[in-house]
Amino acid sequence: MKTLRLAFFLSAAILAVVACSKAAPAQPDATLPVVVAPVQAPAPVPPATPAPTSTETSDKLKAYTFEQRAEFKGFVNELTAQSDAVVTKLNMGYNSMLVTPARRTAMENLTKAAADFKTQAHALDNVSADTWDSVKSALVNCWQNFAGALTKVRESKN
Repeated sequence: MKTLRLAFFLSAAILAVVACSKAAPAQPDATLPVVVAPVQAPAPVPPATPAPTSTETSDKLKAYTFEQRAEFKGFVNELTAQSDAVVTKLNMGYNSMLVTPARRTAMENLTKAAADFKTQAHALDNVSADTWDSVKSALVNCWQNFAGALTKVRESKN
């Protein structure tokens, strides 16, 4: 009986709140002047610099030598930051329950490819002249996988 009474009072309270919130909006006072500020156009957005293609980036990665490993690591760090930014931007507002299965799979593959690239980039910390070619080749493959996954995400429907 107490549960029924509590449910009744909660229902009445909810109805009262809903009824009060639907009251007519207050009318502006006719004696006050209405001032309308001019609308300013938004500042123009500068055109984005085109991102390098996968082929350009892969070729640039392949061109580094062991002696240029410091510059190579800097470039790989830039690519890692770019891939993180891309994944973060694509994940904003992304709800895996509201997208097509193809889009969900593409996003999962992109996230995995970005993580693989980042993991492989950490191998540069222990690279030697003997392992340089294999580490560099693995990074190029990881970047190509990331670029391919990004293309599939962009082509997939929400």
